[in-house]
Amino acid sequence: MHFEHLIEINDRDNALSVQLTHAQLWAGLVRRATDPQHFMPQLDAAHILSRSEQGLRRELHFGSLVVRDEVRFESRQAVHYLTEASEQHGGGSLTMRIESPDGESLFVRFTYDTPLQDDSGETGEAVKVASYVKAAYREADIDTIRLIRELVEDQKLESGDLH
Repeated sequence: MHFEHLIEINDRDNALSVQLTHAQLWAGLVRRATDPQHFMPQLDAAHILSRSEQGLRRELHFGSLVVRDEVRFESRQAVHYLTEASEQHGGGSLTMRIESPDGESLFVRFTYDTPLQDDSGETGEAVKVASYVKAAYREADIDTIRLIRELVEDQKLESGDLH
């Protein structure tokens, strides 16, 4: 299944909303990779197996489900998650890419590729599962941006978060 959507970061019509800078947004996306438990409450444990300037390898524990992935940082523009396929998990990828089409506005494009069957041209159960998964991804991504915004408001994003 391929799924992508765009989230606008700064609503210039809402004066009450904290306006994020590119650097703050990037630090938040990196923080999501390095501190996944803050962003995924269902996560029981996370272990960073290795780390480099280009990214890291992690092991995530959701109860008895263990997921291993590789996270790659692309020059303050994108974070790529490549999840290994296993007996417990089908694998897949997620890319979070910062876009600024006019140099001022900020968006994050979330792109998922999974082995799940897409809902295009399908009927019945495949449509229900794909629709449910897409809605869950969208809600998780909205929550990610909300949590980044909270970290900025609480001044809990540090320059060390900028890979």
